[in-house]
Amino acid sequence: MAKLAPAVTPVSVPRVPPFRAAPSCSRRLAHPVSPSRFQASSSDTLVSSPDHVHPIVVNIEHTDCFGMVFYGNYFRFMEEARESLFGGSSSLAAARRRIRLLSISSAKWAASARLGDVLRVRTTIISEESSTCDSGDGDERVVNLEQVVENTDGKTFMAASATCRVAHEDDSWNTNVVADEINDSKLDDADVDFSATVPYCVGTSDVDASGCINEVAVMRAFERGRTACLGVSSSTDDASNDASNGASTLMALQEAGVLVVVTRMKDFCYVGAPPRYGRALIAQTSCRTSASGAKLDFHQWLECASTGATVARANVTCLCVGEDGRRRRLPI
Repeated sequence: MAKLAPAVTPVSVPRVPPFRAAPSCSRRLAHPVSPSRFQASSSDTLVSSPDHVHPIVVNIEHTDCFGMVFYGNYFRFMEEARESLFGGSSSLAAARRRIRLLSISSAKWAASARLGDVLRVRTTIISEESSTCDSGDGDERVVNLEQVVENTDGKTFMAASATCRVAHEDDSWNTNVVADEINDSKLDDADVDFSATVPYCVGTSDVDASGCINEVAVMRAFERGRTACLGVSSSTDDASNDASNGASTLMALQEAGVLVVVTRMKDFCYVGAPPRYGRALIAQTSCRTSASGAKLDFHQWLECASTGATVARANVTCLCVGEDGRRRRLPI
């Protein structure tokens, strides 16, 4: 889907409340973060400051056909910032540590960055909880973060509250420590205006260093699900009521001067062990439209194709806007 049109006036993004991660064992103690607590080894300090700034330059691979940053790539920027926060890939690899995103309790897009923009990701550590790794090799930490993508003038493009885990690479990576506390309520059938099912197979470009699906790939799968929903809902001449026609529907909407933009996401999390390379998944999407027809609320989840088990989920809000930035009714 498209991002916010250039004419949209950015809205202020308030400080996102931190998400509290549930302890996964009785030995875990919550405490404020001290910069010296994160140690890869006796000589590697993973965190140099509780407030960290990581520079980003928007390159061509970050953008879509409008020259604006694809919404999922903001998560890539935040991932790079977290890696930088914990010492960088070289230090992490030397210490045999890995960082895994567990959840994003709230995210808000305020404006769209463009090709060539110079950005920074400002990361603030809110709290962390520690215990002994399952492997017995050092500590594991579940860290609550606030991350803001902004330009050098302080203009905010995206803000999010995230929870990640830092542990030994041989540790188990079950993520239910966070998923158990996140709202899993789905839309009632009576509230669903349209829905779609899209297959997704985890490929080489979808996985992280551990071989598990990363959050950017999950966002791509969810994007395809929302696009398919628009194909189901469409009443334009250029698309029939078929989920496979989502891309054509988006093109028809754009030609009519209507953009469907992602504005918010909440309750994103992995459930259980993240799927690995080669796993066949199904992206399920249900959509409810507002009375005005301009706001679309999507409940989305990824399922294992063979077992039906949910592996990731999120709630996403989109707005239909015209090129002038005003809200427009989705033609359904």
